[in-house]
Amino acid sequence: MDQMEIEDSKHMTKKLTMKGLITEVELHRRKPPSRRFSVCLGLMCALLLVGNIGQILYNHMFIHPISADLIQAGAAEKLQLEATLTNLTEDKDQLQKSYNTLKQEKDQLQTNYSNMQKSSDELQREKHELQRNYSSLETSYTDLNQSKYQLQSRYQSLSRDKDELEQSYNDLRRNNEQLQTNYSSLETIRGGLTRERDQIEQSYSILKQEKDQLQSNYEGMQRNLTNLQREKHELKTQFNEVRTNRDELQRSISALKSDKDQLQRSKDNLQSRYNTLQREKDQLRTDYNSLTAVRDQLQQRVNRMDRACPSGWNKFGESCFYVSYKSRSWSSSRDFCNSKGGHLAILNSRDKMRFFEGFLESYTHAWIGLTDRVSEGTWRWVDQTWPSTTFWGSGQPDDYNSGEDCGEIRKEGSAVDWNDNDCNVERFCICEKAL
Repeated sequence: MDQMEIEDSKHMTKKLTMKGLITEVELHRRKPPSRRFSVCLGLMCALLLVGNIGQILYNHMFIHPISADLIQAGAAEKLQLEATLTNLTEDKDQLQKSYNTLKQEKDQLQTNYSNMQKSSDELQREKHELQRNYSSLETSYTDLNQSKYQLQSRYQSLSRDKDELEQSYNDLRRNNEQLQTNYSSLETIRGGLTRERDQIEQSYSILKQEKDQLQSNYEGMQRNLTNLQREKHELKTQFNEVRTNRDELQRSISALKSDKDQLQRSKDNLQSRYNTLQREKDQLRTDYNSLTAVRDQLQQRVNRMDRACPSGWNKFGESCFYVSYKSRSWSSSRDFCNSKGGHLAILNSRDKMRFFEGFLESYTHAWIGLTDRVSEGTWRWVDQTWPSTTFWGSGQPDDYNSGEDCGEIRKEGSAVDWNDNDCNVERFCICEKAL
């Protein structure tokens, strides 16, 4: 074995030990049992070799002096071969370092992918929890609707009793129209909740599809990991040949670069899906809060509708009304209503006007909480809101003699409307307070 082979053997042994393919203990076990004998035998061989080389050099230098050029050429070729071997060894070390670096990057990307998968599973669990809360809220909403329908039925029964006492067919017809309007409003609310439920179901379908896509990506990563393990085994079996090992490492580096790019793309896709799931989670939370607020509002309305008005007051919707048949000015009527714990009536809907159309007697005039004292022509209710719907009589308000700044309700015949009048005129008054 020449010097180049001895150095290459030492280098390969060192590499095998560093890579963990064989341990130092196994290496020592593989050594010959008599190390001194081997050393002595090697020295004897070296002396014989030196003697032979000296004899050959003597023959070439003294007997055949013309072959000195051949010796120099051989020495130069040997140096060139040693330099080539050194370059190959350095190339192999550099490729090995690149391989180790890419292996570490791949492991880091795999860890990131696992963390993203855990985050995705957590979001899925939160989504299922929100779905259960939404189902519970829908059940609560259904129960509230049933309670409202029951209260509505009770209200209808009370209205029928009242109609039987008053012997008025017209009152019964108006109450039925009122109930129909309330039913239409409830139908509108129910339609809105149904649309929101459909939107949530659509979002759930999208999340399920994205979950299936993540599962497919995970299986692809498992296959890539199996391929990498198989390539690692092939690298171990071909490690003894330096040139072949260098080519194999080059191919492995290319494959690892491709896997790195694939893992990076998978990571970006997972990040995008994670952001999408986060936004959908926030949207579900917002929808849940909105439904909770609607439920609370409905509960409050049900509670108010279940309350009874004080003695002498008449219930309509969520308010109680009191008609005073004592004549007063508008200001005195306002103070009177305030002393009763209410205010002059705010008749801002067609339903309230229909209620008083059947309640008031013909040719009745009564003050309501409407005035333009602050700014002429700008009518406001006593709670400082502007009328969104008006029921002025024909040609009203006319501000007759520039002194009619207060509003009254009047019933002439069977119809009711509004009229402006002098605030100092004494009229009946209608008070209102919430349940």
